[in-house]
Amino acid sequence: MTPQVLRMERRFAETLGRVRSRPELSVGETAEHLWVRWEQEEETLDGELLSLPAVGFAVLEDGQLIERGRSVPLGYLPEVEWTPIAEWMTIQIDAPALAATIPTPVRFQMKATSVAQESNVLLTSAKKWRDYAESAPQVRLNALVFAQNADQEVIVRGTPLPPIAGTYFVEQAGVAVVAGWTWSPPVAAEVLARSLRISGDDLALLHADGSWEKIRGEEFVRATRTAVRLSTQERDDEQK
Repeated sequence: MTPQVLRMERRFAETLGRVRSRPELSVGETAEHLWVRWEQEEETLDGELLSLPAVGFAVLEDGQLIERGRSVPLGYLPEVEWTPIAEWMTIQIDAPALAATIPTPVRFQMKATSVAQESNVLLTSAKKWRDYAESAPQVRLNALVFAQNADQEVIVRGTPLPPIAGTYFVEQAGVAVVAGWTWSPPVAAEVLARSLRISGDDLALLHADGSWEKIRGEEFVRATRTAVRLSTQERDDEQK
């Protein structure tokens, strides 16, 4: 039996009522998503599950996720508390509201700083990352995880970072700022992370121009030559 999961945005929670009578399903929650888990022998989804506004994944033994129709792991299944779906739906109906405490937004600006800190996040091109991974000792890759976006950019996390061209960041509490820069007002990284709704292994990249982007923790995968080769090859195939 192969573990399977669906990931959906929380705003679609009510659609789970379609499958609440299925005892094999369990539900877990993160800040942004609901996860539905079950085990099955076949890889195909039945009509009820296909009707849900969700993305399907197979779960490997180490917790990595492979999206249906793809062959490259896209991240890890988050650690959540699993509740049988019928029980979970009852809890949601009984609750007067699903409101969580929303942190007060922190308005910030970027400014240069003379404080030197070791970089632990790198934004580089897929080609440079692939070229490095092909020749780097696996012991160097073992300390790294990476995620790739549709713009052929790769975000590498860990230390020591590879000595390749790109933009280097310093991460604290899930907030990564371009090396040589900091935010103002100088609130704690944990406060800024809450304001940006960064949790778990999520990462916020703060750019020098004041823009920022969020990478979900489950999008990062362990750095191996095979994973790097497959992920970059898959992007190449999509562009053909």
